[in-house]
Amino acid sequence: MSGVRVGVMGDSHCQSAADLDESVTEALAGCEYIVHLGDVSAADVLDRLERIAPVIGVTSETDPADARLVGTARALDVAGRTVAIRRSLAGDEMFGEEVDVVVHGGTHDHSIELRAGKLFVNPGSTRWATRRPTLVILDLSDEGIGVEVVGVKDG
Repeated sequence: MSGVRVGVMGDSHCQSAADLDESVTEALAGCEYIVHLGDVSAADVLDRLERIAPVIGVTSETDPADARLVGTARALDVAGRTVAIRRSLAGDEMFGEEVDVVVHGGTHDHSIELRAGKLFVNPGSTRWATRRPTLVILDLSDEGIGVEVVGVKDG
């Protein structure tokens, strides 16, 4: 599949952009958008990511005030697909809106699940991961949705 590539990451917990390992930016190269699911912790991390692609995301209690991070829930419409962006999920929370995939963070552990016909993807954490540091690349097109979990180094 060769659609629009969207990098998804969360829980980076960087005190500065210097804490973001080069393997993260290398993995995101070629993405047309980058979604951050909160716990960025430093605005210059967003600036560094934005040199790769436009950044949108949601905020957590540790994040700086930044126009790229809005609330705890929003959506991205791209390539004929709607991506629901959530800071975290509360139990079996489902969505009344028509979405193709729900990306969410907060657990520091990556997962890919199909629930009631909706794809739920958690990219894990690029730092302080439960298993290993990861992010996700979504490949969105009319043909379908591709999901790749990419291992990165903990900065």
